[in-house]
Amino acid sequence: MTTIRDILNVTKRNLLRLRRTPQLLVFSSIQPIMFLLLFDFVFGGAVGKAGTGTSTYINFLLPGILAQTSIFGSMQTGIGMADDLSKGVIDRFWSLPMSRAAIVAGRTLADAMRNLLVICIMLGVGSIIGFRFHHGWGFGL
Repeated sequence: MTTIRDILNVTKRNLLRLRRTPQLLVFSSIQPIMFLLLFDFVFGGAVGKAGTGTSTYINFLLPGILAQTSIFGSMQTGIGMADDLSKGVIDRFWSLPMSRAAIVAGRTLADAMRNLLVICIMLGVGSIIGFRFHHGWGFGL
């Protein structure tokens, strides 16, 4: 039970850090939106003329951009851990009576929550410009 509490405390620390530096959230959500709009409006006309069947190009583009955004967002976990390690934050955590797994799990949970928020923003922008689930939210399962 103390490990879960430690994980939640480290997650809270990383979310507070995100709140104090909102440019991390802004830039991590602006870049995929720019990719989405650029590829849809600039290249979407050329691909649409090549023929993608009855679906529009956005239905193929958004899942790819979502996968790219998730991978880039997961790299931020490693970059953040390396930054904490170089600044000595991890050493300070190790000196505390807390679970060592909580350091990695808390960081991962906080970054997963940030990625989920960015993905929700991307789905909102995608639905504004024409993305639709053809098989429902269950992804056809």
